[in-house]
Amino acid sequence: MDFTKLDRFAKKLEAFDVDAIINLSAKKNEAYLLSLVFDEQLYKDGVFPDGRATGDYAPFTVNYKNSSGSHDHKTDHITYKDEGGFYAGRVLRIRGNEIEADSTDSKRDELVKQEGDMLGWTKESIEKMSRKVFLPDIQKEIKKIMK
Repeated sequence: MDFTKLDRFAKKLEAFDVDAIINLSAKKNEAYLLSLVFDEQLYKDGVFPDGRATGDYAPFTVNYKNSSGSHDHKTDHITYKDEGGFYAGRVLRIRGNEIEADSTDSKRDELVKQEGDMLGWTKESIEKMSRKVFLPDIQKEIKKIMK
């Protein structure tokens, strides 16, 4: 019995680097990954990565946000998008095998100090990005080494 193909496959599998694939996938899908944190979690759902609610605006803020001078009129929960700078400064940071959402906005440090971990992904978001982004890219790479 000839095991040449199996030996070649085993060697390719040894070199298979899941972290590198995930990092490339994250770079390629940066906008989607950041959208999960900023647009879905904070803005749409009003939740932090641990599932805590972002809280409610004070009545004064609700009145202001409902006025014509406000940039953002969503008032059912705190969105952190009042003037848009925090969202405009969103960035994906990839260091080694760690991927994190962040913002370059000047208010970022104060908000994180006040709220704690507010820029990670919820369990639901991790499941979404795993299923829609990372798993398909890993499967594609596995198919390549099987040829």
